[in-house]
Amino acid sequence: MKKVLILAYDFPPYISVGALRPYSWYKYFAENGIYPVVITRQWDNKYRNKLDYVAPSNNREPVIESDKQGTIIRTPYFPNFANKLMLKYGDSRFSLFRRLISAYYVFSQYLFYIGPKSQLLFAANEYLKKNKVDCIIATGEPFILFKYASLLSKKFNVPWIADYRDPWSHNITLQNNFILRKWSLVFEKKIVKSSKLIITVSDYFKIQISSLIKNKEIKIVQNGFDSEFLKDIDKIQQASDVLTIGFAGTIYKYHPINSFLKVVSELKEKNRDFKIQINFFGLNNPEELIEIINTKFQNIIDFITVYQKLPYEEVIKELARSNLLLLFNYYQITGTKIFDYLPLKRAILFCYSNDEEALRLKEKYYKTPEIKDVSARPQEDLIRKTNSGFIVENAAHLSTLLLQLSEEHRQNKHVKCNTSDYESFSRTILAKQLADIIIGEAETSQKKKVLVLAYEFPPFPTVGGLRAYSWLKYFNEFGFFPVVVTRNWTNNYKDIKKNYSSPGNIEKEKVNDLPNATLINAPYYPNIANKMLLKYGDKRFRFLRKLLSAFLYFYEFLFNKGAKFPIYKAADNYLKNNKVEVILATGDPFILFSYASKLSKKHGIPWIADYRDPWSQDFSIEKNYVFKISSKILEKGILRSAFFITTAQELYRDKISTVVKGKKIYVLPNGYDPDNVSLNSEVIQKKDILNIGFIGTVYKWNPVEVFLFAVSDLFKKNPGFDVQINFYGINYQDEIENMVDKKFSALGNKVVFHPRIEQSGALKNLAENNLLLLFNYYAYSGTKIFDYLSVKRKILLCFSEDADAELLKNKYYFEKKPGLINQQEIILEETNGGIIIKDKLHLQQVLIDAQKELIENGKIEVHETDIRKYSRKDQVKKLAEIINTELKKNV
Repeated sequence: MKKVLILAYDFPPYISVGALRPYSWYKYFAENGIYPVVITRQWDNKYRNKLDYVAPSNNREPVIESDKQGTIIRTPYFPNFANKLMLKYGDSRFSLFRRLISAYYVFSQYLFYIGPKSQLLFAANEYLKKNKVDCIIATGEPFILFKYASLLSKKFNVPWIADYRDPWSHNITLQNNFILRKWSLVFEKKIVKSSKLIITVSDYFKIQISSLIKNKEIKIVQNGFDSEFLKDIDKIQQASDVLTIGFAGTIYKYHPINSFLKVVSELKEKNRDFKIQINFFGLNNPEELIEIINTKFQNIIDFITVYQKLPYEEVIKELARSNLLLLFNYYQITGTKIFDYLPLKRAILFCYSNDEEALRLKEKYYKTPEIKDVSARPQEDLIRKTNSGFIVENAAHLSTLLLQLSEEHRQNKHVKCNTSDYESFSRTILAKQLADIIIGEAETSQKKKVLVLAYEFPPFPTVGGLRAYSWLKYFNEFGFFPVVVTRNWTNNYKDIKKNYSSPGNIEKEKVNDLPNATLINAPYYPNIANKMLLKYGDKRFRFLRKLLSAFLYFYEFLFNKGAKFPIYKAADNYLKNNKVEVILATGDPFILFSYASKLSKKHGIPWIADYRDPWSQDFSIEKNYVFKISSKILEKGILRSAFFITTAQELYRDKISTVVKGKKIYVLPNGYDPDNVSLNSEVIQKKDILNIGFIGTVYKWNPVEVFLFAVSDLFKKNPGFDVQINFYGINYQDEIENMVDKKFSALGNKVVFHPRIEQSGALKNLAENNLLLLFNYYAYSGTKIFDYLSVKRKILLCFSEDADAELLKNKYYFEKKPGLINQQEIILEETNGGIIIKDKLHLQQVLIDAQKELIENGKIEVHETDIRKYSRKDQVKKLAEIINTELKKNV
C-alpha cells in the first residue's frame, strides 16, 4: 500500500468547501490502495462563526489520531497578534491595524518559517524524519502549504503534488492588490515548478495555471458531493404545505439577488393565492440581505428566513426539505454548490442564463476573465446533462416559471425532479480517481524520463513520424516515460507538401498528458518559402523557394531562429521544470540534433542522435557539393557532443561512421507496429479477382513500367487472366496514369489509384489485396517491407535479375558501391514473407500460379516466420536496453 502525506489546512470538524475535498481523500484512499496521513490544524469550533478560524486551540501539542483508515495529525494553533485583537475586540475595531499585521504575515511567511500555519510544516517535518511516504499532496489555499510541500519534497526526496482548489496569483481577490498579486505570482512560479504534478478542479483553472506554470502535467479531479452527509436523505420529504426554495452559501455582488426577490415580491403583490417560502443558509452577508429585504421587499419579509450558521449536515437536511434549490450563474466557473444540490434530487432553479440586469452586474462586478476553449456555461451544461432543474433565462421567465411551479406544488404537494447521471460526482469515485493518479505517478516516478525531439509525428502521415511514435507508444513498457516534443500538425490540405508548410492552430505550446507519456505540441509559423508554396502552389517560384529554403536551412543552425525553433523553446521550457535522464533527437530534420546538443549542454543531460536517414551522406545532396560540404561540417561539429548514435540499418552506420568518428553506433531497424497485425488479420482478402497492392513512394529507379509491361503482356498471352492493381497514396500518380493510357491501354480500368490516408487505415485497405508489390531497394531495406510483413500478405519483390530493371538502377540508383548486400532479399528469406521475382517471365508465372490458388482456395496463403524481431515494440525494447546500459557506463 502506498503512503501519502496530505497537507490540508481546512479539515473537519471545521466544515468548509475546502475541508471536504481532503476529507474525502482521508476517508476513501485506504480502500483504493493508499494510506493517508493528514497534517492539519486543530479546530475546536467554539464560536460557530468566522472567529473559529482565528481562535487558539485547546492543546498546545499535536494531537494524533490513527486507525486502519489513516492517520490525522492535528497541530496546535497559536493566533498571531491580529487574530488576538479580533478575538478580544471584534471584527469592527482596529481593522486597519489588523490588516497591516496580517499583511506582514502574508508576505513574510514565504521568507521565514513564521505564522500560525507554520505548525503544519514542523509537524510534517517531524513525521517524515521517522516515516517514509511515497508522495506529498498540498491542497490550497492557503498556498503557503505549497511552499511547505516543496521544502519537504526537497529535504526528504519525496515527489509532491499541488492541488489547486482555487487559483493562486490568478485569484480575483488579488485583482486590485497589485503588490500582493505580483508577490504571489513570483512565488507561485518558483514553488510550483518543483511539483511532480498539478491537480485542479476544472478545465478553466487548468488553462489559467498552465499559462503561468509551463510544461507541467495538470490533471482534473472535480469537486463533488460526499455521501456521508446524505444518510437517510431519501427519507426526507419535500415541503408539502408551501412552495419552498432553499439557498446555501455565498451571495456575490454579481448575483442578481435583487432581481430574484423583486420577481417574488411582484408575484406576491399581484397574486394573493401565491404562496412561497424562501430559506437562506450559511450566508456570507446575512445582515446585508436582511437590510435589502427590509428596505425594498417588505411585503415578503414574513416568507423569508435567514438562518444563522448551522452544521453542514443540518444544512443539507434543510435543503432536502425544499422543493426548489436556488443557484446563481457563476458563468465560466462551475463552483461547488451545484454538487451539493445534485444528490438531493430537488429541482435546481438556475438564475439566469441571459438577463439584462444580471449581465449589468456581471459587467460591473464579475472580474474572472473569460477563457477560450472552455465552456462559457458549465453549470448549464451540467444541469442539462443531469436533467436536474430549470435554466431560467431572465426575470420574466422566472415569474412565469414560479407561477407554474406553484400550481404544480398546489396540486401535487411536491415539485417533480428527475435528476440522473450524477453519481460520477461522488467524492468516493473522485477519491479513487485521484488515488489511481497517485499510484500511476508513483510507478512513473520509478521510470526514467526520456525527452524526444521529433519533427514529423502523427497525425502527419509519414513514415518518418512512426519511428518516434513507437517510442511514445512502447517506451513505458520498458522502464522509460517518454516526453515527445513535436510541432503542431493541422493537415488542412490534401496535398502533403502544403500540410508540411501550413501554419499550426495554436499560439503557444500545448501539453497533452497521456496515460503513459506526455506529448508537447509546439506552434508552427511558416517561413517565407512555405508561405509562397501555400499561396502560389508547388510549380510557381520553385527556384526562388529552393534558394530561400537553402538560406533558411543554414540560418536555423547559425542563429537559433526559424520555423522549427518553437520545438527547442518548448523542450527548454519543459526542462526548466522537469528532470529527464536523456534526450533523444530523431532526424531528418537534423536541426533537431543541434537543438538536442544545445539542450544537453544547457541542462547537463546526455543526448542521443537517431538517424532515420544519413545527413551529409544522403543521396539527395550527393551532387550539391556546397550543401554537402556545409552539412558535413555541421554534422561533425554537432555530433561531437552526442552520447551515442542509433540508425536504421547497417549501410547508414557505415556512412555515418565516415563523418562522425569514435562514436558508438547501434543499428535499430525500422519495423512494423504489432497492433496493426491484429487489426489487419480481421480483414478478408478479395476473392473475385486477383488484387495486387502497392503503397507509398515510387522512386525513379523503381521498375513500375517494367512491372506494368509484364502484366499487360500476360493479358495478351493469357485471355483467362484477370487482375486489379491498387496504388495507395503514391507520389507519381499523374505520370503512371499517363503511362497506362499511352502504353498499356489493355490494363485500362485494371489500375486503380487511392488517395493517401493515415497509416492504420491504409494498411487495412492494403490487407484486402492478395499480393503486395514491393520494388527492389537493393542495399537499403526501406520501411515499406516492414509494413507489408504486418499485413500478412505474400510479397512480390521486383526484380532481382531483370535487364530492364537493371538499366533503371544504373541510371538512377544512388548507391554505386559494389558488393553491397540486398537487405530486402535477406528479410524476405528470413521471414518467408514472399517471393523474390527474378524477371518479367518469372513474374508472369507467379501471377498465373497465384490466380489459380485464389480460384481454388478463395485466398492466397503466406506462411511468415520469425517476423517478431522486426516489430517496432521489440526495437523499442532494444533501444531501452541500450540506453540503460550506456547510462550505467556513464555514471
